Amino acid sequence: MIGKIALAANSTGNAQMATCLLAGIVADTGSFRYNQTSSDTFEMAAYLLKNGADLQLVVQKLGTQLAQEVFFFRNKILASVKFYNNGKIAGVVIPMESMKAIEGSDEATEGIVETIRNIENVKVSFVARQMEDTWRVSLRSHTPSNNVSEVAAQFGGGGHICAAAFKQPITDFTQFLPDLLEKISRISLHE
Repeated sequence: MIGKIALAANSTGNAQMATCLLAGIVADTGSFRYNQTSSDTFEMAAYLLKNGADLQLVVQKLGTQLAQEVFFFRNKILASVKFYNNGKIAGVVIPMESMKAIEGSDEATEGIVETIRNIENVKVSFVARQMEDTWRVSLRSHTPSNNVSEVAAQFGGGGHICAAAFKQPITDFTQFLPDLLEKISRISLHE
């Protein structure tokens, strides 16, 4: 609906606007993989493509190409994933020292939490990334029955049912981790 209104309101530059709107849809639906993706989503994507959206540009810009240092950094981080609750919870803790090696690039950590979530039998994934004086924790789940926004809300954060985040003003994440795992465990047992 918004896509049709936006394109109608902007008679010039429709292809560029259609491409931007399509990029938002592709990113927000995890390339049409998330379970909230509906037939309406596909219909809007088709409408945007008919109105000049450049799918190849969207795919290229949304992360199909990685710098070599980002590739190696992600592999190193993914090799340190830990599993909890009989493999139903998986996560990784990224200290600031690790981020300095990649010059603190947000791009370097983009998508790690989704990659972990896609491991077989994992119901909830998390990535905890140390910032200057706080930790940013991203949470993901596969299904609405594992509502990670409930966990994030308990720590002052928020988000969507299957994708949420919060910040925690602590210095030692290892002391906080048991509390996080306990709260995730309450939701991560559902299929």
